[in-house]
Amino acid sequence: MQKPSRLLTIPETAEILGMSVKTVTGHINAGRLPSIAVGNGQMRSRRRIHPDDLQKFFDAQRRIECQSTSPRTRRFGTMTFRSDANGFTDLLERQKNERQRPSSGPRRSV
Repeated sequence: MQKPSRLLTIPETAEILGMSVKTVTGHINAGRLPSIAVGNGQMRSRRRIHPDDLQKFFDAQRRIECQSTSPRTRRFGTMTFRSDANGFTDLLERQKNERQRPSSGPRRSV
């Protein structure tokens, strides 16, 4: 990023950062981007941004992707542990058989 030699207005800062004026103003109000009040305006203060503060803000916005939060890589194949899967289905089958009442023989129609 090329450093200007003078204080920057908010629209100029927005242009350099590729943000809207509203977003830059939000960063200033939140204290993430330092600004300098110029003039005596009581109703509407005029703010300027020092190029060094802009560079510090720009560097602070850089993010290095963390492996723990990055998107997972696609896994190849479909591995399942058959012993666990079979054990689970066997357990379900046993529970199902226990719930059924024992029959007293074949039914006769009268």
